[in-house]
Amino acid sequence: MRRVPGIKHSEVVGASFGHILIQIGVALFIVLVGCGDTPTSPSQLDTPEDSPPSTPESEGQARVAAVSVTPSNAAFGLGLTVRLTATVYDSVGHSLSDRTINWTSSDRGIATVDEMGAVTGVAVGSVIISALCEDHKAEAVITVRRVSVLVDASRDGGVWWFPQGSQFNPDLDHQGKALADYFRSLDLHVVELPRPTPVSWQLIQGHNLVVRAVACGGYSASEVSAYRRYVEDGGNLLLLDDHKRHCPTDEVGRSLGLRFVGITKGSQRLTFVPDPVTEGLDDGSLAFAAGSGVVQIPAEAKILAHLDEDSWLDVNGNEIRDSGEPVAPAVMGRMSIGAGLVIFMGDANLIQGVPQPLTDNVLQVFLPGVVTEPHGGEAGTVFLASPQCVAGCD
Repeated sequence: MRRVPGIKHSEVVGASFGHILIQIGVALFIVLVGCGDTPTSPSQLDTPEDSPPSTPESEGQARVAAVSVTPSNAAFGLGLTVRLTATVYDSVGHSLSDRTINWTSSDRGIATVDEMGAVTGVAVGSVIISALCEDHKAEAVITVRRVSVLVDASRDGGVWWFPQGSQFNPDLDHQGKALADYFRSLDLHVVELPRPTPVSWQLIQGHNLVVRAVACGGYSASEVSAYRRYVEDGGNLLLLDDHKRHCPTDEVGRSLGLRFVGITKGSQRLTFVPDPVTEGLDDGSLAFAAGSGVVQIPAEAKILAHLDEDSWLDVNGNEIRDSGEPVAPAVMGRMSIGAGLVIFMGDANLIQGVPQPLTDNVLQVFLPGVVTEPHGGEAGTVFLASPQCVAGCD
């Protein structure tokens, strides 16, 4: 080995050995640091066997103490859907959100329910719909009726209930009885509202068809809102009006964009527009007797019938054909609003004589599954009353 002047051999050997030790130390440090950076898989973690399961409290959630369902009782027509709402509460009565509700039906052959609480009638009968959250449950009693028709004659001015005075008994003779009894003969469930029954969403929403008889007397804002909601949610509305001598205002019609005015005069001979509602009807085949005309309709509405050129609309009721009063006014039409359908007529007597093609056509359009009777022969008796003013008329 070559010696370097001024440096001893032992010093050289010592320095070389120290250098080796330093390299070994650096290598060990790298290995240790590398081990420390290696992630540990879940399987390598020790979990104590006595760890308690997670609970709503341990997850920062309050425990469910009670559940309620609204409405708790509901009745509606076959084929319709009503939505139930479940509310979950904690032990101090605060409502809890973001909780899963499990809905079940006691008999899916009568009514089904989806994960959102929408109940659909499948067959006539009653079922229990349950809403379960954790270990708490609430129930609603659901009755599915035959296809159901509600006649709102609660503001009638004399056309529907005439000649009854104050008792409004659907079993006694009245001008609307022929139509109501015809519905019943088709196995429809029919309810006639007497004057002056308040109208609400809960009252009308369970019916497949609502017939709004002639309005004479005001509807409140909440009643108008109930009608609008019923139609927008898929309801069927037959809106019957009549001449406006005593009852010029119809808040329900106005809310739907319709305005009936005046009294029709002249020949009052009907001319029909082709449509399923008017199928089989010949011009002049039905009488239009002193009804009202439509002077305002939504753009999407379709006029189905108007009077001929020898007819006019006496707007001011002076029995004189004044300049500017409409000639050949529109008197019947149809329109869709939201998911629902409205058919409107300016003369209730146009449809109250039954059986006849117009009545059957209207039923087929509103309720396609209903089997109507042959419409030959004499129509039912109609009194052709002149509406009289009752309390609340303008």
